[in-house]
Amino acid sequence: MRKLKTLIFVAAMGFILMACNKSETVVTTFSENEEKVETKQEEKTSNIYVQIDGAVKKPGIYEVAKGSRVFQVVELAGGLKKNASTSSVNQAARVKDEQQIYIATVGEEKAALEQSTKEESGKVNINLADREALMTIPGIGESKADAIINYREENGSFHSIEDLMKISGIKEGVFSKMKDLITV
Repeated sequence: MRKLKTLIFVAAMGFILMACNKSETVVTTFSENEEKVETKQEEKTSNIYVQIDGAVKKPGIYEVAKGSRVFQVVELAGGLKKNASTSSVNQAARVKDEQQIYIATVGEEKAALEQSTKEESGKVNINLADREALMTIPGIGESKADAIINYREENGSFHSIEDLMKISGIKEGVFSKMKDLITV
């Protein structure tokens, strides 16, 4: 009779936990002489590590939940300094594991953008270029430039120039015309 009451109690608790949408699993095992009830906490989200530098109050490496946004990392870093350029980074973008975020100051923003999008070789860095710089590449118009920027925001940086062919409308022919003019 005692085992039956315990079993009913454990089952009821399991239903209550499921109804409350808790992420706990109740595992019940019975042996001849003992009962054992274990509770496991399932991992709700996995954490990632992001580095933030530049015009923030507390630069460093922060552990955040997967799917976090840049503005949340900025908040963890104590917020922006007074001289921070708010247009230097998309604060609504999702962060990725091992990502480094740099918040430029007002004075360095323009110089950094110009230097990073066009390297000494004259190649356009497809990971850093803004819309106008991307449109200087043969075969890239407004819609493809926007698609490249959207891809970067959703998937992170391109790992090779060939990754550009993941963009709709950029196939072998178009890519062959631009491959010598781009870099990552």
